[in-house]
Amino acid sequence: MNPPDVIRFHCPHCHVFLSVPKALAGVTGPCPSCSAQITAPHFDLPPAPQFPSPGAIAPLPSAPAVAAQTSPLAAAEPSPIRPEPRGLSTPKPVESIRAIDPADIDERLALPSPASPLPTKNNTSSPLNPLLRVLIPVSIIVLVAFGFVQLTRFLQTTSLTQRPKPQDSGPETTPLVSGPVSTSPSPPRITPTTTPPHTNALSTANAAGPTVLDTPPPPVTEPIAPATADDPAKHGMIAANIMEQFLAATSFEERMMYISTQIPHEQLRSTILSQKWPTAQISPGTQISHPSERLTEYYFEVRFGENSIHFPRKIIMLVHQRGTDEPKIIIEPLLDTAGGRLAEFAQKPSTAPRDFYVIMDARVKCFDDKIPDSVKKCTFFLRAHTTGEDIATAYANESSNTRKEFDNPLTGLKWKNPMPVIVTLQWNTKEDYTRPFLEVIEIKSKSWVR
Repeated sequence: MNPPDVIRFHCPHCHVFLSVPKALAGVTGPCPSCSAQITAPHFDLPPAPQFPSPGAIAPLPSAPAVAAQTSPLAAAEPSPIRPEPRGLSTPKPVESIRAIDPADIDERLALPSPASPLPTKNNTSSPLNPLLRVLIPVSIIVLVAFGFVQLTRFLQTTSLTQRPKPQDSGPETTPLVSGPVSTSPSPPRITPTTTPPHTNALSTANAAGPTVLDTPPPPVTEPIAPATADDPAKHGMIAANIMEQFLAATSFEERMMYISTQIPHEQLRSTILSQKWPTAQISPGTQISHPSERLTEYYFEVRFGENSIHFPRKIIMLVHQRGTDEPKIIIEPLLDTAGGRLAEFAQKPSTAPRDFYVIMDARVKCFDDKIPDSVKKCTFFLRAHTTGEDIATAYANESSNTRKEFDNPLTGLKWKNPMPVIVTLQWNTKEDYTRPFLEVIEIKSKSWVR
């Protein structure tokens, strides 16, 4: 068989190079390499595996027409198709050839035309897509607005239940007193008549500033109506009003109208209540509620001007109210600190213990070598104000009950935490009679209310 009588082509499945006689053009048979059914073309294909377009393949006659032909090819035994070895031109006989429908040939050999567009996905949006594009942003905006409203309400509720945080005014940043803060409204703001010389944690709680009592107002002739249980905001207003009138009073009788005490009146006449007081400035401070006792404490900071009666420059005073009763000023802290009773007791040793209403600042160590066995003692600074000057200094042994109360978290006593207390003091002359010192025997109350 001469080479011109041979058709060379590639298997469309395994791409092996095959050769068959031209007489087998259009005949289908198994590939000798991959055994896939292939059809011999009518002409030679180039060596590169290029596939003709569907229009380049000539239409083949149908199967009945092929069978009707009396060609010697139909009677001859088909030769198997084999791959042509390199350098050889003799084709391998085709093992089996069958006639196929031209439509089958078109389906197997047809490839997509390069010019024909590839099938694309239908990008037509459904009618639901525009609705989702609108609903999703609207839902996000609604959720953000709802969260903002809830956050605003929460912040407003929190601001009403917490007392204002004092502003930073320098070294005096110690809070007025420690303890639970009341949820009832704070005392009203008082319009100042002059600017105070400086502020601290107590005075900054009132944004309007303290009131300066340069000229005392006339005495009150009408009694103050007590606050009712359904009007808690009026409690703080009345407490501040009573404190102003008490400081503005000029006589013993006027001051007695606003105080609460267990001391007989005859003994009070010999105290500072009968003296003329210097000019005072007041600032509302902490408000503490005791619901179980139906008691509310209103702490005020009072600053005195220059005076010759040895008043401290600043003190803490307390107004308390039980239920709907009229608020009263607890006078014992004023007498013990500004009245000089604590300073007098601390001047010289005595034998009897005494109770005092003071602001106590406790320290875990003692660094005064003049105190006997100082390394085993703790220190208590007793003052009239949380940041005021020390009126007296007392001590306690590290094995005493007083010292152990600071180790118990249930008592609420903390080191370096100035707070109002009722403390029992006694002079200790037993350890070293040549070096007596004030000793804290007991802390009777962690507030100024018995």
